[in-house]
Amino acid sequence: MVKLFNFKFKKENWQLVLEPKRLVAFSISRHRGSSKIDKRIEIAGDFVFGERLMAENLLKAIDQINQKNQINEAGLSLNLPNFFTKIISIQNVDPKNFINILTLKVQNEVPISLDRYFWTYQRLYSQNDFKKFLLVFYQHDIIDDINNSLIRKQILPLIVEPSFLSLLRYLQTKVSFTVDNAYIVLIISNSIIITITYENNQIQNVFSESINPDEAETIVNRTLTFLTSKLTLPLANILFMSDINLPNLEQSNNKIVNLKNITTNNADEIFGIGLFERTRKFPKDTNELSLNQIKPVQEFTLTRIVQAVYFWIIFLILSASIINVSLFYFNKTLKINNKDFSLKTNQPVQTAGGKNINSDQLRSNLNQFLTESNQLIDSKKNYFSYVDTVENSSLKPNLAKTTLTNDSLKFTFTAGADQISNLRQKIQQLLPSFQISQSQNSSTTIEASANF
Repeated sequence: MVKLFNFKFKKENWQLVLEPKRLVAFSISRHRGSSKIDKRIEIAGDFVFGERLMAENLLKAIDQINQKNQINEAGLSLNLPNFFTKIISIQNVDPKNFINILTLKVQNEVPISLDRYFWTYQRLYSQNDFKKFLLVFYQHDIIDDINNSLIRKQILPLIVEPSFLSLLRYLQTKVSFTVDNAYIVLIISNSIIITITYENNQIQNVFSESINPDEAETIVNRTLTFLTSKLTLPLANILFMSDINLPNLEQSNNKIVNLKNITTNNADEIFGIGLFERTRKFPKDTNELSLNQIKPVQEFTLTRIVQAVYFWIIFLILSASIINVSLFYFNKTLKINNKDFSLKTNQPVQTAGGKNINSDQLRSNLNQFLTESNQLIDSKKNYFSYVDTVENSSLKPNLAKTTLTNDSLKFTFTAGADQISNLRQKIQQLLPSFQISQSQNSSTTIEASANF
C-alpha cells in the first residue's frame, strides 16, 4: 500500500526512466495542450549488468529520489538492452481458449527457453480472419526484481513498459506517419541503441542492445542497411537521435531526419513524456502491453478508497471536536448568564432529522471505524514484511519467483532433488503461516502461498 496522504493541492505525475547506468524521475504536467517537464531528478549508478538487476543499487536510488520528492505512484519506462519482439498471427478462436492457444503458438514459434523470459502482448490491426499480436520478451528475473523493488519502496507502478513504446507514442504527437510508407526509428541513449521498423502504422520489428560508443557509427550503418533491405513499403524517413556524435551519418543518407530539429527534448525526456501520455489517462484501458506483475488498476482503486476513507474519518473527528468545543463554551456562557438552559457535551444532541446523537457514542463509533481501517491497511503491509523476510534469509538463493496480487502472495523456490526435503523444512520454519505445496510441473520446485 502506498503512502495514504500527500497534502498537496496539485497532484504531481511522476514518470521513471531506467537505463543500465541511470535512473531519471520526471514530474510532468499538461500546459496549453502539450506536456511539460516540471522537475527532473537524475541518479547515476550501476543498475543493470548483463542479465542481472542490481536491486540494492536501485533501492538506494529510489531512496535518494524520495528524499527530494516523495513518490507514491509512477509509470516506468525501461530503456534496457536485449528486449526482443515477434509478431504472431492466429485464427479467430473462442475467447475462452485464446490464452492457451496463444501460449502454444509462442512455444512452437519462439526458439528460446520461455521459463527465463517474461512475455506479454498487444493486438495489432488485421484485415483478414487472422488476429495479429505483437509479443515482447524480456528476462524474467529482471522484470521480477524491478516490480518488487518498486513495491518494497511503496511505489505503485501504474504502467511498466519498454522504452520503445514510450518513444513511439511521443513521435506520434510530432510526426505524421502515413499508411503507404515505411519508417525506421533509431535512437541511441546512454549507450543503448533502439531501432523500430514501422509500416502500415504498426510496429513490425524492434531491436535493442548495448553498444560501444567507439563502434556506434559502424553499428548504425550496418543496422540501417539491414533494416532497409527488409522493408515491404517505400522508405519515407529515418528518424534519428543520438547522444553520441556521429558527424558523417546525416550526410551519408538523405532519408535521415534528426529529431533534434523537431524537438528540444533529449532521449530520456522523450521516454518520460511518451510514458506520461499513457499514465495520465490511467486507469482507462488503452489495450497496450505492459510489464506489470501486479494488477495496477485494482491497487490504484484500493488506494483511492482507503485515502477517501481516511479523509472522511479525519473530517468527522475534526468536526466532532469543533462541535464539542463549541458546546462546551456555549454551556459555560449560559451558566455565567444564570440562564435556565444547560447543554452538556455528554447529553444527546438533536439533529435536523429529529434523531438524538450522543457525542460520546459518536466518538466511540469513529474510533472503532478508524481501528478497522488501520487493520485493513496493516494486512496489506504484511506483503512487504514477508518479502523482506525471505530476501534477507538463507532461502534467497533458492527464491525463483515472487508473485504478488492485490489479495495474495506466493513465493516459488527451487533446489536440487537431494535438497528438496531440507528446503521444505526451512520454508516451514521461516513461513509457518503459509501453505506449502510441491509444484505440479516440477519435482524440484516448492510453492509457499498465503492470502491477505
